[in-house]
Amino acid sequence: MNNRVFKGDNTGAFDNDFLEIELENPNNYTISKAIFVCGKIKKVYENPVFPLKINLDEAETSKLKYSNNCYLVVYDAEGRQETCEGTLTFFGEKGVLDG
Repeated sequence: MNNRVFKGDNTGAFDNDFLEIELENPNNYTISKAIFVCGKIKKVYENPVFPLKINLDEAETSKLKYSNNCYLVVYDAEGRQETCEGTLTFFGEKGVLDG
């Protein structure tokens, strides 16, 4: 993964994937929901399939700060929350084209 994103870009352009998250789940527990949180960006995935592919659209990348810390929160079959270990940090840079 590139450690920077230009504001206003779509990370899925040209069939790219910004992020692919693999979840260790050796007991095959049901994951009922996953939420990717990165600053003001919150992407909800109902009944997610892993590896989870995450892309940011133009509106989302426009919300990025210079330094962005991202987390993944998952829910079990009973709706109980657990925040996954580890974080992702990347940089949001001013877009080359301004609106």
